[in-house]
Amino acid sequence: MLGSRPEHRVAAVERTAPELCAWLESLPWHDNAWGAGAAVDAIGTAIYFNARYFSTGFSTDRAREILFGWLALHVDRATGLWGAPTASEGLLPPVNGFYRLTRGTYAQFGLPVPHPEAAINSVLANYRNHEGFSGATYTACNLLDTIHPLLLCLAQTDHRRAEAEAVARSIITRASSRWQEGAGFAFADGQEPGLQGTEMWLSVIHLAAKLLKRDDQFDYVPKGVHRTQAVGLGL
Repeated sequence: MLGSRPEHRVAAVERTAPELCAWLESLPWHDNAWGAGAAVDAIGTAIYFNARYFSTGFSTDRAREILFGWLALHVDRATGLWGAPTASEGLLPPVNGFYRLTRGTYAQFGLPVPHPEAAINSVLANYRNHEGFSGATYTACNLLDTIHPLLLCLAQTDHRRAEAEAVARSIITRASSRWQEGAGFAFADGQEPGLQGTEMWLSVIHLAAKLLKRDDQFDYVPKGVHRTQAVGLGL
């Protein structure tokens, strides 16, 4: 898969402004912000593929402008997130949705995130509310959805950097004891090691090391969906 490219444009995302806005507005922002963020991740990635691998045209340019314009107008300035907390899970769905949404848009296109300080506050509050995650919540997903937003936002501000660095150190310390020689990482405690868990946990550790500016001491560098380098598109 690495080094390959799509054979055709993704025409589904090249819609008129009313159509694309209606699609974004129909996503379940209030009761499933993670799912909504995942959909935006897919939309943003399709637009990115079209712009990177095919001749950039009016449709792709306009879709990109509409997407980022809509996101800028619909972010919650108080939380820095898209979508609402839920009664049962609190900030977890919109924080995890923030990771998916920004990974496929702002991070992938190398653009600044709106309201990074508010987003940092929300991510750290979610981490604290779950006591740093433990037991069933100690998963590669929850820690990835914590460390990537912190790293992304800290590229624009030093707001609460010391607290974010403490989170990064904790992630590295706790993860090291869960490596199983010859098998890798389990996605979550109590599960068997596998490819998904190994790739995700190695990506989490890389991001934590990068936040601490120690990534040069860690050989693994994520590729594909978990890469940290934006590829310039002449924006």
